[in-house]
Order: sequence, then C-alpha cells, then structure tokens
Amino acid sequence: TLHDLSPDTHVNRYYSYNPDAVAPALNWTAITGGAATMIAGKGYIIRAPNHYSATAYTAYTGSFNGVPNNGTVSIGVSGSATEDKYNLLGNPYPSAISAADFVAANVGGTNDVLDGTLYFWSHNSPFLSSPTLTYSTGDYASWNGSGGTATSNAGDGNSTAPDGYIAAGQGFFVKGSDDGGTAVFKNTMREK
Repeated sequence: TLHDLSPDTHVNRYYSYNPDAVAPALNWTAITGGAATMIAGKGYIIRAPNHYSATAYTAYTGSFNGVPNNGTVSIGVSGSATEDKYNLLGNPYPSAISAADFVAANVGGTNDVLDGTLYFWSHNSPFLSSPTLTYSTGDYASWNGSGGTATSNAGDGNSTAPDGYIAAGQGFFVKGSDDGGTAVFKNTMREK
C-alpha cells in the first residue's frame, strides 16, 4: 500500500491522479490513510513524513517489499483531441528503464497512445504558491527524443536535466494522444 511505502506521512497526503476530472483542481484524488494497494504502472504522489522540515531539503528513501514486477505491464491512459489530458504513470520495475524505449513502444506505430514527452517533478520551490497552494510548474523537468530539459526553478532539489532513464519506482506525467489507449512497459526497456 502507499502507507507501507511511507508510514509517517499524514493520513490525507497520499494521492493518485485522474486525467478525466472536469476541473483541474479535481484531478488529484486523495487516498485516505494511503490504504490503496499500488497498481503496477500507475503513478502516485506521497508527501514526505510529517517530521520532515517544511523549509530544508531532506531526501526520503522508500522500500518496496514483495515480489518484483516482471514481464509486460499495461496501464490505461486518457487522451483527447480537444484538450490536454495528462496521465501519471510509474516505472513498475525494480530497475531503471530506457525512456527512449518506453516512448518508442507508446508513440506512433501500432500503439500511438502518448505524445512523446515525459515530465518529472522535483520539489525545488521552497513553498507552495499562494493563494491556491499549488506547486510551481517550473519544478517539472522534461525528456523527449531530443534530450532532457532541467527545471526552471533551481531551488534546493534536483535541477539536473533528465538523462533518458526512468528510475525504479519513479513516477512521471505523460500526455495522452488524441484517443488515448493502453501504455505498455516491457522487460526489453529495462536497464541493468
């Protein structure tokens, strides 16, 4: 469960993302107590444990326990020809995967479900933006076939451009193609 990954996180700070919500403020779905079992390939956000500082950067190392995912993992993605629909996915494997291989399997060809850019969030802004208490879009780094682009906010977090690999367990946003469909993760994408 999400709670097992971060047991000291406040009970109302575990979330999944619904790309089909009507208003942007409704996209985030709270998972009270982190009680949901994680779905392979789906991305989640979990706030740091309550005892962490709100002003000083501290890394958190979570541990996934159980049988590691292996084989093909499929996850539905939403898309639209009239509006941007972003989906929060997550690398389901206990190893990094090649971003280029992931994009090649899900953009163009017979499985054209994504637009080809991956977005990675880094908590570089020290505080939430007022009055809506939203995080800054400048905290997103991106990667596509042309390479990586670092966040526009340097802050205390990670301001390194993505290098073409998606870390084990790493969540990331993708925009669904016009019709959406099913994104796939495959063992052939895995890096040693």
